[in-house]
Amino acid sequence: VIDKTMIKAEESVITHPGSIAKLDELETQLRQALIAKGTDYQPRTKHLLANGSPKYTNRLILSSSPYLIQHAHNPVDWRPWGEEALAEAQRLNRPILISVGYSTCHWCHVMEEESFESESIAELINSLYVPIKVDREERPDIDSLYMTAVQKLRRSGGWPMTVWTDPEGLPFFAGTYFPPDGHRGVTRGFQNLLKTLAQRWKTNPSAVRAEAQRLAAEIAEALKPVPAGSDVSITAIEITVRWVMNEFDHVWGGIRGRSKFPSSLPVHLLLRYARRTGERGPLKAALLTLQKMQDGGLHDQLGGGFHRYSTDERWLVPHFEKMLYDNALLVRDYLAGYQISKRADFARTVRSTLDYVLREMTRSDGAFYSATDADSEGEEGTFFLWDLDQINALLPKTVARSVIAAWDVTRFGNFEGRNIFWLPRPLADVAKELKMTTEQLDRHISQAREVLYPVRQQRIHPGLDDKVMVDWNGLMIAAFARAGWVLNEPKYISAARRCASYHLKAMRGPNGRLRHSTKDGVRQEQAFLDDYAFLIHGLIELTQADGDPQWLTAARALQAAQDEYYGDDERGAWYRTADDQKVHITREKPDFDGAVPSGNSVGLHNLIRLGTLTGDPAYDASARRGFRALSQSISSGRMDHALAALERADDRPLEAVVVHPDSGSTTDLMATLRLLYLPNAVIFELSDQQAQKMAVEVPWIEGKTALQGRSTAFVCERGVCQLPAFTAADLIKQIPNPTPLRETSP
Repeated sequence: VIDKTMIKAEESVITHPGSIAKLDELETQLRQALIAKGTDYQPRTKHLLANGSPKYTNRLILSSSPYLIQHAHNPVDWRPWGEEALAEAQRLNRPILISVGYSTCHWCHVMEEESFESESIAELINSLYVPIKVDREERPDIDSLYMTAVQKLRRSGGWPMTVWTDPEGLPFFAGTYFPPDGHRGVTRGFQNLLKTLAQRWKTNPSAVRAEAQRLAAEIAEALKPVPAGSDVSITAIEITVRWVMNEFDHVWGGIRGRSKFPSSLPVHLLLRYARRTGERGPLKAALLTLQKMQDGGLHDQLGGGFHRYSTDERWLVPHFEKMLYDNALLVRDYLAGYQISKRADFARTVRSTLDYVLREMTRSDGAFYSATDADSEGEEGTFFLWDLDQINALLPKTVARSVIAAWDVTRFGNFEGRNIFWLPRPLADVAKELKMTTEQLDRHISQAREVLYPVRQQRIHPGLDDKVMVDWNGLMIAAFARAGWVLNEPKYISAARRCASYHLKAMRGPNGRLRHSTKDGVRQEQAFLDDYAFLIHGLIELTQADGDPQWLTAARALQAAQDEYYGDDERGAWYRTADDQKVHITREKPDFDGAVPSGNSVGLHNLIRLGTLTGDPAYDASARRGFRALSQSISSGRMDHALAALERADDRPLEAVVVHPDSGSTTDLMATLRLLYLPNAVIFELSDQQAQKMAVEVPWIEGKTALQGRSTAFVCERGVCQLPAFTAADLIKQIPNPTPLRETSP
């Protein structure tokens, strides 16, 4: 129940000096926003009135961002990023405290609980600063600028990100997590910093401004587009692969270190390099990493999908949040690993990951949610942990015995006294020890999943970030489309089709330009480079998987918009923001591939593929300009996805189409092609009627038809085709290097 008493109880926050002056004008908005959350809305706050209503409410309640809403009932008088907040800081001549994070960030939750829920710390912040909250996922442009400041000052970064700026938003001090008082290896506590930095501003604001302007200049210099260089040499790939192999963990896979991200080792690049050169070392490194990740606690052995990263070298103990983009990119890698090795376990991992996304991360309209939290019941990982007694009580004795051995379940646990399921030993070894076949052990594990998963579903779930982001959805469209094509699984292609249709209808404005995200029917109008590049990537994959030219038509239209609004006409490649978006400090051209590839790297892939599909030389010319514009970053190894695009551009542009007499035909021709690792090929399976339609967008398909009433394969390079093939044996002879390396299951 929302009543006047609750609103007035918040006056100490809403009307403190420097806050909103007109309480009455805000009251209606607050009331409507709280009611819109529904009767089941449970604010994350320890400050409640006697009737259970939150004691504090700030402007973030009006936001659609799940992360900002999490902080809407802090006693801190947060404002969202925007002109209003900056203007208020300038009016009051106060420094700004900017806190950047995202809804599923564990240490963001820790800092909120320790500091932003503290009334005494909130009083300091409210009286000394204009506090601003930023969702890094909704505003990647702002996040990137201030993360550059953190890295300049601290040589490393992360979230939560905490930045102090002058009233114009120019940073002069920054870091990541700060405990309220000095502990956990941090000598300066947050409270002390709040007082010290505010006093520095009060006593010598001109010096602080000079420091902020100097740092802003360094940020602008670091992010400014570098002059276009010469063509990037293909040897840059070998240099990067050599570095990766020198740092490789030959026991557990990935890059050596105490913590491991899936993206730290570019599996996709190693597989491409192995196919290109025939070297077995990079191939074995990629396949070992895929195996160890899927066997570790990083992989949800019960429900499918992957957590964000591992806190140990064995991939055992993850940070338990699950991000849509990680799972999309890992599906791509496991599909490639399956094609090149024919390992059935890799295909199973793809299926379990995508089935998890369909089951738990998909809206009724086909769009995909963003992430799930690491925390539930106030603790990290609680939802995913098990006790030995639970296993014995829930499962038949023989099944319990099998999974206890396979998943390494012990009385004392492997994480804070409880168990994360993982597979530290090959199942064949476990089966031998249990005196059973591997098939029997597999059946027992499947039985255990059928019993334990519904039990786990009854627990309190981690928080769901249910906003829909165009860029991450584009990656997942590509994953579903690619998996549907490789595994010949129609339901995955259908999922890609539904999501693509949603975005093309609901996430474009009247002028056809993309929006960035949506939550509860509220759309963020401002899109970024990644939204275009990643959605185009998904549409290109869907074109191949679905055989419908509408997706390619849409991809080309979006590419034209990306070039018009984000393109650098002078140097090549693209900026993060559009030319009509307001820029803070500088306009960035992304040139680094992290956990998510940069829009520039994906954009280069898109251009090369569009050129191969359509035969339009303008795409190839634009790609060459892009490579030259980013040559310094690509050559330095900062952009592994761009190196993969370079490998794609340098490869033979294989084009293949299997044409059936009618849509219901089947043949072993496609079964053969699906299992080949041909990362740069464009391959279609079409009926005669579909081929006629596709030829409008893809000219080299013109005239390709099922001959003699039989399914017919055509293999071409730049539109020059070999003789039609009717059998798999004849088709294989026309594929260059069809089985370069074969690593079968151990």
